[in-house]
Amino acid sequence: MKTYRIRSDVRQTPQTETLLAGLNPQQAAAVCHGTGPAMIIAGAGTGKTNTLVHRVAWLIARENRPDQILLLTFTRKAADQMLNRVAQLVTTPRPVAGGTFHATCNLILREFGGSIGYPPGFTILDQPDAQDRIDVIRSGLLKNFPKTRFPKKATLFDLFSTHRNTHTPLDELVSRDYPQFVPTLELIVKLFQDYQTMKRRFALADYDDLLFLTRDLIETVPSVRETLHNRYRHILVDEYQDTNPVQADLVEAIAGKTGNLMVVGDDAQSIYKFRGADFKNFLEFPVRFTQAAVYKLEENYRSTQSILDVANAVMAQATEKFDKVLFTRKPSGTLPAIIQAPDDSFQNQFIVSKILDLRESGVGLNQIAVLFRNARNSYSLELELNAHQIPYEKRGGNKFSESAHIRDLIAFLRLSVNPKDIVSWNRILTMVDGIGPKNAETILQQLENETDPARLQLSPRYAIQVKSMLGLVAGLAAEEPLSDKIERLTGFYQPLFEKRYSEDYPKRQKDLDAFQAIASTFRDTQDFLMHLALEPVDFSQTDTLATTPDEPPLILSTIHSSKGLEWHTVILMDVLDGVLPSTFSLDDQESLDEELRLFYVAVTRAREELYLVYPAVQYHRQFNDYFSRPSRFIDSLPANLTESWVLETGDPEPPKGLTE
Repeated sequence: MKTYRIRSDVRQTPQTETLLAGLNPQQAAAVCHGTGPAMIIAGAGTGKTNTLVHRVAWLIARENRPDQILLLTFTRKAADQMLNRVAQLVTTPRPVAGGTFHATCNLILREFGGSIGYPPGFTILDQPDAQDRIDVIRSGLLKNFPKTRFPKKATLFDLFSTHRNTHTPLDELVSRDYPQFVPTLELIVKLFQDYQTMKRRFALADYDDLLFLTRDLIETVPSVRETLHNRYRHILVDEYQDTNPVQADLVEAIAGKTGNLMVVGDDAQSIYKFRGADFKNFLEFPVRFTQAAVYKLEENYRSTQSILDVANAVMAQATEKFDKVLFTRKPSGTLPAIIQAPDDSFQNQFIVSKILDLRESGVGLNQIAVLFRNARNSYSLELELNAHQIPYEKRGGNKFSESAHIRDLIAFLRLSVNPKDIVSWNRILTMVDGIGPKNAETILQQLENETDPARLQLSPRYAIQVKSMLGLVAGLAAEEPLSDKIERLTGFYQPLFEKRYSEDYPKRQKDLDAFQAIASTFRDTQDFLMHLALEPVDFSQTDTLATTPDEPPLILSTIHSSKGLEWHTVILMDVLDGVLPSTFSLDDQESLDEELRLFYVAVTRAREELYLVYPAVQYHRQFNDYFSRPSRFIDSLPANLTESWVLETGDPEPPKGLTE
């Protein structure tokens, strides 16, 4: 008797049939994709995350090992949420391999980086660290050119990162974006080369290095490539439209040309070009992977059809796109409104008045969002909100690990793992009175050749304190619980801390307490440092408001920060040519298309009501009042998709606020 084995990509089980319940036909087709590459073009609000979660669960239900499934995302939070939802659908004996690009690359480099000269204990430089190191090299180079006009450390960092992430030559970038620095191009190139050499020498890696080194490792070391191909049998990438060229290369290197790779995204929501993202990675995926199956998700579960009609009309204006038409089974709802306010003041009064009307009708403040192109657009609105005692939360702020006092503590811990980390040495040494950059450099030169602190040639002014620091660093490298190390470290640091931040250290003290509390949840120093570098905490006591509103607050947000979120009502303000689209995009079609996608993202955040507001007259410091023109994006919309509102120009009674 002949036996025929049913293909694994068509065999159904009761569990897989249950998984498909509740999915629409487009989603189910994507979830049940067989082998080989595939892309899901997921319009806004079409259940992208739900589809991706069910795809992972479906693979596990089909007897694929969870630890051989790699889920790549752009935030740890997104990965955790998806994997938690997978666990609710299927039982997983092993965890799915999931995380951000940078976290995944970090793990691969620590395991295999020795093949290209990187030890497992290398230190990750975050952006401020990288800029500080660039500044040290910059100062050294300019000693012989004291009057040379030269870019600052932040500009150099952005220049180098853009050069690497967009594959644009440095000379082209400088000529295009910083023509005033063309005469110093040779020095800029030399600084970049010295920065790359320094990182290699001292086992340091910035965020860009994590990606580039891992890609080079996989592409140049066959044994590593083979190991990863066998380790990860299925790879899924979320928000693929936001990848940059090296991330696209990485995905291909891990998966191989014919591997089981599924990417999910929406070309219409690619809005991070300024970070190096290239939405053509998404558009050209079927070209790069010629065997790829393509699935479209077009049924929207978020917005009314009236809002979707505007969204569809917006994207019809794009020059490069995948064609898709969003639709919903929800009622049509009210037409989005275009409101011309006489001036900025009336725009703010309308927004406040509408917020109060919505709240009185039962819509919570936290279900209303005011969106804008740039953070500065909301300054005058914030004054109006404060005047009417409307609590609000403005998205953004410093990361916890970017606070200076927390960076001091991190420097000590980094040295306990990587004694070659000269960035951290420089930071802790300059905490000592009498030690500036020059003295720190002299001490560092001694430390390179002398491991015994007793033999260092130190000034009596600071010898005792430096030797105490060296003893602390050596002690932190010992095998003991991380909580004990943190206790000893903060005890040593406290007097330095109070002196260094004498003006506001009581306010900062709460951050030190939080630092200890967070550290207590990690098993070792390396794990803790990796978390702080790759997934920084989003709060700091130095910029937290002292009071908490009685109810969840109104949301103010840039459009970029609103991506992935949704609200009952969205009010988009300053919808003007020169703002949205930005003035800087008007002469470049590719940039203009990105501004159009940004407008699309704002529109598709709304579930029930959408208001597009602009002032007819704006104040400009140079010209005083001047007439403005509405954004070309709303001027191009068919008249039947929106309704126009004109506000009264008399002296209406101002809104009373929440407490009157």
